Amino acid sequence: FYYSFISPSDSKLFYTSGISEKFNIQTMSLLGSEFIKILVHYLYTLFNLSYFSCFIFFGLLGCIGLIAIDSVIQNIVNEKKIINNQVSKLLIFFPSLHFWSSALGKDALIIFSLGVLVWSFYFFSKKNIILIVISFILIFIIRPYIGLTLFISFFICFAIFTSKDLKFIFFNVFLLFLMIFLIPITIKFLGITDLKITYLDVLSNIINPNINSIYLNITEY
Repeated sequence: FYYSFISPSDSKLFYTSGISEKFNIQTMSLLGSEFIKILVHYLYTLFNLSYFSCFIFFGLLGCIGLIAIDSVIQNIVNEKKIINNQVSKLLIFFPSLHFWSSALGKDALIIFSLGVLVWSFYFFSKKNIILIVISFILIFIIRPYIGLTLFISFFICFAIFTSKDLKFIFFNVFLLFLMIFLIPITIKFLGITDLKITYLDVLSNIINPNINSIYLNITEY
């Protein structure tokens, strides 16, 4: 919270944009930074949350995500006895995890969604299906390329390791069509205007940052 005041940060931008009188949800998309601005707008208009209160809200969500991830880690350690239980607890206390997950922004929601997703898969039950769906949707809305990557991974694992019953085959086909639907949305979000991007094109742009990007116009990801 203090760091956002003494240095440039997206948190201030999200909050000021969300409470601005010029805020117009009809001109905004639901992806990436726009979603955070919309969420802040409703937190302000419905609950009159201040900048500090919004930090508390997002920080709480990030904390829940970290607790969910820690719960899975502790269960794996206790079952597999891979490493010492005390050492495993250090994994959840990396400063960068708590720094970014406590701020008003996309990272807190990503950590929250990933934590709930991992927890729901590990302690899987039919009741957790709704949590899995909501987590996938949130991740895709906030960072579509991460959501698409996770969805493709899930599709491949589900296709390989599930039984070959007819209902699972139909479900796989449904996931395939859903994945095909999500790909162009992700491409549009990233601003990719030419799909003929070669490895050398990308590499040359990284090595020489003075060269204008021909293929990519990436904003707010």
